[in-house]
Amino acid sequence: MDSQPPAAPEAAAPVKKKLPRWALVLILTLGGLALAIGGCGYFLANMTSTRTENQAFIGGAGFVVGVLMLLIGGLTGLVTGAQWLFKKRDRN
Repeated sequence: MDSQPPAAPEAAAPVKKKLPRWALVLILTLGGLALAIGGCGYFLANMTSTRTENQAFIGGAGFVVGVLMLLIGGLTGLVTGAQWLFKKRDRN
């Protein structure tokens, strides 16, 4: 009588972990700040250039996108903080 080892269970599909809200706020805020500063510097460095204006446009677009990211991250942080504060207050 040959005993066979039990079959290995099939690997389950990996579970995707959701990004915590504080990490999202941190990424949006710091990334937006870095992009806004870098875009502004790139815009100012290429503004007086006699080459094409495309490079200055790229810097300006980067600045605008960075400011939008910063605003969205700040607003998300305020909403998250208010939710946390009111949730904590409701428990008491």
